[in-house]
Amino acid sequence: MLDKMKHAVRAIDDELLGAEHYAKMARKCKGEDNASMQTYLAMAKQELSHVDALRLQLPDRLNATDAWVLFFLCLVQSPAGHIA
Repeated sequence: MLDKMKHAVRAIDDELLGAEHYAKMARKCKGEDNASMQTYLAMAKQELSHVDALRLQLPDRLNATDAWVLFFLCLVQSPAGHIA
């Protein structure tokens, strides 16, 4: 159970990083290239929809012990600062 949750949390982290990247790219294009801006915004929204889908793999409520164990397991971070 915890391995599945750990995988989902890592995947959510990855999708959020992707959404952030595309949002930043959209912001760079704002006012200069609206077509590209709209494309990047759509890509960011798609990444967030992946987060929603992955969230369904996690239980609605974690008990305190499970939450702390999951948090501890995900503390190992990559140099980029996101969950390893």
